[in-house]
Amino acid sequence: MRYQDRLLKLCPAPRPLLGQFVAREMEGLVLYFDAANVLGALREMELVEADLAGTQAALALCRLAPLHHRATYLPAVTAVQSRLMDSDQLEAAGPAPTESARVARQANRETYRRAAAMLLDPLVEPLLAMAGGPSNRRRRRAIRLLAELQHRKGLQLLEQIAGSAEDPDAPLALLLSAGHCRGDGAQVLDCVRKNSSARHFPAMLLSLGAAPSPEALRVLAALTTCINVEALAGAASALEGFGPDEAEPLLERLCRDGYGWATVHALETIGRLRSPRALDLVIKTYRRLDHPTMRAAAAKVAGTLPGAEARQFLAEVVRENPESGIAARALEGLVRYAGGASEHADLFAAHAADPNPESAVAAVVGLCATDRQHVARQLRTWLVDDDPAWRAEAAYCLGYVQGDFAAGLLAKLAGGDPDPTVRLQATRSLSLFGWSPVSVAKLTPLMESPDDQIRRTAARILGHPALAEDRSVHAQMLKCYEAARESAEAAGLARAMGATGSGLAREYLSAQAVIETDAVKVAGLLDGLDLGGGGSPTVWKALLGHETPRVRAAAARAAWHAGDLSGVGVLADLLKAGEAASDEALYEAERMLTTAWCLADEPRFSALRERLRAALHSRSYQEFAAEEFSVHLSPDRLPRGYDPFADPSLARPWSDGDSAPLASSELPGQMEQARKRSRRRKRPRAEDALDALDGRISAFSPGRVTILAVLGLSMLLLLTGTFRTAARAAAQPGSRTLLPRGGTTVPAALQVVGLGGGATVDLGSGATIRALPGTTLRAGCGLRAGPQSPVILVGPSGRDRLRVLPETAFKVIDVTWDRKVGATKIALESLSGTLVAEVEAPHTDLTLATAGARVSVRKGTCLLRASAAALTAQVAEGRAEVSAGAGGPLTILTSGQDVEVSGGKPGPVGSCDPQTVLRDSGR
Repeated sequence: MRYQDRLLKLCPAPRPLLGQFVAREMEGLVLYFDAANVLGALREMELVEADLAGTQAALALCRLAPLHHRATYLPAVTAVQSRLMDSDQLEAAGPAPTESARVARQANRETYRRAAAMLLDPLVEPLLAMAGGPSNRRRRRAIRLLAELQHRKGLQLLEQIAGSAEDPDAPLALLLSAGHCRGDGAQVLDCVRKNSSARHFPAMLLSLGAAPSPEALRVLAALTTCINVEALAGAASALEGFGPDEAEPLLERLCRDGYGWATVHALETIGRLRSPRALDLVIKTYRRLDHPTMRAAAAKVAGTLPGAEARQFLAEVVRENPESGIAARALEGLVRYAGGASEHADLFAAHAADPNPESAVAAVVGLCATDRQHVARQLRTWLVDDDPAWRAEAAYCLGYVQGDFAAGLLAKLAGGDPDPTVRLQATRSLSLFGWSPVSVAKLTPLMESPDDQIRRTAARILGHPALAEDRSVHAQMLKCYEAARESAEAAGLARAMGATGSGLAREYLSAQAVIETDAVKVAGLLDGLDLGGGGSPTVWKALLGHETPRVRAAAARAAWHAGDLSGVGVLADLLKAGEAASDEALYEAERMLTTAWCLADEPRFSALRERLRAALHSRSYQEFAAEEFSVHLSPDRLPRGYDPFADPSLARPWSDGDSAPLASSELPGQMEQARKRSRRRKRPRAEDALDALDGRISAFSPGRVTILAVLGLSMLLLLTGTFRTAARAAAQPGSRTLLPRGGTTVPAALQVVGLGGGATVDLGSGATIRALPGTTLRAGCGLRAGPQSPVILVGPSGRDRLRVLPETAFKVIDVTWDRKVGATKIALESLSGTLVAEVEAPHTDLTLATAGARVSVRKGTCLLRASAAALTAQVAEGRAEVSAGAGGPLTILTSGQDVEVSGGKPGPVGSCDPQTVLRDSGR
């Protein structure tokens, strides 16, 4: 499965920290033919709420949207080559430009942007009115467009919104004004300080990376000693805006303390800074911490860093046989290295049959360079598996196998597999064959598939200038357009036809746009003409007065790209007309402005470029620029594009002997039998390695407990630097081994990840502190939930949760974590109140001793109510064991059963309604 698809499965993210992770990972995704799905997910995150996830999504859009826009209008030669990894790849294809030429081009683009802002001046007043209203999706879109226009009035309004501690859109306004409008770090920092006690303070920290300053760095340095995980995660992300020398000491501190999500983001920032010390910091972090999610993040970052030492580190990680998610990231990193596949063929061979799909896929792709017969045998095993999840992984790998026989197998899967996931993956994999006659011949019939998702995907892939002269493709698209059952499908086919850029398509779309009455189809026809280089002015001029806002907005954009300004007034009217109309106008205005500054120097937009140049020489522009424009500072540090196998350089033609297991005449019959078994089989949801990341936290760190236990003393030591110096010296490993000598079972802790009301933690040493997200509970600690909302705790595996209902208290007896096998033991006692234990990890044993009884939960969800003399256990799902006293009888409860232990004696097993149990527990 592609990395972007794994991330999209987590959208919409239910929690800000998980959403921030997803948005930040999307910043560096490879752009494929369907990258619009990624942009759509980011926009949705940004528009829902300006929390940590929404603000990170806004920053991701600042970086990714221009690249996607450029790739849309100027697609690369192949689907794989459309990835844009570094800022240099924003330049046109050809010889590498000199530094002076690069600076001149950037200056030209900035000039075009300013000219476009003047020509779009009629949009400012409606946008100001929209941005001055209550917080909603339209207001956030207006804030974005005002920031991109860089007008004085818009900037003043954004500064006003950013300075309000009560305004929920303050983080978005501050980030966009810092990134698009000015580089005044002092003013940005002042807004952040004013909101230090606001709920959205962690999200505002991201703005400090867009407008870095020495004062902002000092604020971030102070924040790295707090225990608020959201603030730490925001600070870790913001540090990528600073230089390596400034940021690395703070990032090293975050990695050393191991505060869950903060450490994951700190590792990602270390990789993006690309400093000589990056690998050293990553390796130290991997060896110091034991949590699988953070170790997997370290392995992923190491796979993006150059050098033989990184390759050796990843090989050592795999040989230690770690948790499957860690091994998968390390194997993916080895595949990315030139020569890594042949050097570590033994590691790939050992993991080709791994039960974890991500590890197995990485190993199979790595083996393509050294042992293709092994690859063919393994893929054959997956292809005839009755589990559709493995057939989908086989379809993914066949895209890198290449060859006519692989294309044939993909066509069979895309056209005949009973599972929609397999069909879709097979169609996507055909895009990696480029636009060869073989792949085009397989994709063209798929535009008539009964599966509408397959039809749309095939049309997107075939909508490319490489097929402008292919009349058979045009004929098939035309046939499917006329037979389309839904307007949206017809609009998508019109876009694909136009994207080929063929003269036949342009003539047909122009004729249809004049006579078509369906508004959705007309908008699609205009999009197709725009992607193909524009149509006749008579087409879009007639449609500027169309009764449907969507068509009028699309016609305005088509006119703008042709150098005609008559659509700007239409957009201004749409912005004043109402919610539906303004949404269309906002979207098209963003595209128009992005084209002006990102693509105006391209030949196909010569008419727009000449209009912008003419505006620059007018007196009105000189007056406008002197009054309106501020300094432009765009966040331009782009992450390296991450797709483990984005460049299938290993896909050389296969010999007959290599492909024999896959080219066998018996394989189609065996695949058909697997499909029949699959139809009869109940298909469980495939586990994803990114599931429950929001709960994954660091295991217990002695340094952190010292901070919690003796808070005042440790803060003093932190200020003097003594504690940090001692911790650094103690943390230096004396050996290069990945695991410490001795046993692998270490003390661990529960961690607070959700906290709606007040709660206190008894540290076991007489001190009591207020619980915050990120607070840890070690052996000997006690927790008392407040009277308002439940407290959510997670165990070391990240897949075990305790929901502590209000007015509930208990004590932690022991928490341990076996880093070798991922086993967790959690022991509690003295429960008073109600808690819900949700055990998901396969090797967890959660026990509770209270009221003369002992309960053990190894899998499932169990509600526990206790008082001084009685304990009630109700199992919503899974199994629990209840015993009365040290040697009392053992009662085994399964889903839908309950029992009460009172006076040291268990009552009879009763029945309960699982849904009622979960509802009463507050889930």
